Parts: sequence; C-alpha cells; structure tokens
Amino acid sequence: MVGFLCCGLATVPVVAFLDYTDRQGDPPATAVLAVDIYLNQLLLREQIGLSHALISGERDDLIEQWESLVADMKRTDPPPSTLAWGPNFDVEDQGDEVVQVTVPVAAVWWQERGMSMHGTEHPWVFVARADDGGWRIAEVRPHPWCGGHVRADACR
Repeated sequence: MVGFLCCGLATVPVVAFLDYTDRQGDPPATAVLAVDIYLNQLLLREQIGLSHALISGERDDLIEQWESLVADMKRTDPPPSTLAWGPNFDVEDQGDEVVQVTVPVAAVWWQERGMSMHGTEHPWVFVARADDGGWRIAEVRPHPWCGGHVRADACR
C-alpha cells in the first residue's frame, strides 16, 4: 500500500517523495555514519535512506550489489532475524580524502523462548570518499554471504 502526501493541489506518492528527498539529502557527516546507514538499511531490507550514503558515480552499482546481498539473505534457510556489527569500526586514512572502514558483521537468528544463535563475525570493508561536506561510500567489500556467513547448502 502506498500512502499519499498532499501538497496544495498536488498529490505525490509518499514512496516517490521519500526516494526523491533521499537522493537530495546531505551526505553523512562521517564515514562511519555512512557505513552504519548502509548496514542499517541492509538489516531493514529497505532501500529508502540508502542513496544519500552512496557516492553518486557508483550509486547504481552499489545499489545493485546491496540488492544482491538482500536477495542472498532472503534465500538463506532460515533467513537471519537480524545483523550485528561493530561496535568497533577500524578507520584507515588512504589519503586524497579517502578512508577505508572495516567493521565485523555477523548474522543473528532468534529462536523460540528468546534464544538466539549468533553467527561468526567476518570483516566487511567499505571505502568512503569525502563528498559535498560529508562522506559517501564508494566501494563495499562484504564477506561472502552464501558459503561465508552461512553454509553454502543453507542458501536455497
């Protein structure tokens, strides 16, 4: 169901409005915040809010890669309940207003009675570039999902 936003005489679907405003947003203030936005949107499996954390020249490829990760997570049997990352982010200056951010990421599965299974943490590497007064992700090197975070035979 798509909601509508009424602005005077014009009615705009909320999803289209949010997507437009997402593309126009200021970049995250830090590279770590850009990485956190990326991982939160992956956790939520929601693309709205992702674009402003991605550098414009690589945005289409990064969104395609993000969608592929979401698809891999969904085809895991069973799919993870959530993702866990951090709390430590290793930020390395690469020069020329580029940083590399490495953060441990793990899948978590919640079971009945509040028990959970926490997968092994694996490093994910992000390259961020200074852009328009903030930082945006230019490259993502995730640990493989199928055959990495989960057994290959757990991916349908």
